[in-house]
Order: sequence, then C-alpha cells, then structure tokens
Amino acid sequence: MEPSLAESWEHSGDGLTWTFHLRDDVRWHDGTPFTAHDVEFTFNRIIYNDDIDADPATVISTGPFIIASYLPEQRVVLRRNPD
Repeated sequence: MEPSLAESWEHSGDGLTWTFHLRDDVRWHDGTPFTAHDVEFTFNRIIYNDDIDADPATVISTGPFIIASYLPEQRVVLRRNPD
C-alpha cells in the first residue's frame, strides 16, 4: 500500500505505529480540505464498520473522478474531477 494523499510516512520499529504527513493541497470533491480526522474517520467508522451500506452516488472522495450517476447493479458513470 502506498499512500498518494501523504507526502511522506514512517513507522515504528515494531510496525505497530505509522505516521503519515498529509499533503496540504488535497481537497474533497466539495472543496473541503482533507485532514487527519478524515483518515481516522475513514478507517475507524467506515472501513472497519460492517453496518455501513451508503449509496455510492452520495460518496465524496479525493480521487480523479466524481460519480455522475449510479444505477444499482447496472451502471456507474464517472466524470472528471475538475480539481
């Protein structure tokens, strides 16, 4: 795994503690800055939460594409993220 939202990272000798130095120029699709709180929330409240079942059309991300439309089990249409 190689983080593209971090400028650099390091880990402790035992591999149990990782420190990421996040980039300052990353924003969510809605323009909100990307922060360490977002990383913590993503891992602890979403990835490790088996009860999450969100509509993909409502997901905001930091990637190069935005979901333009979504039809369950049929189609996902992406558009370029202008940022």
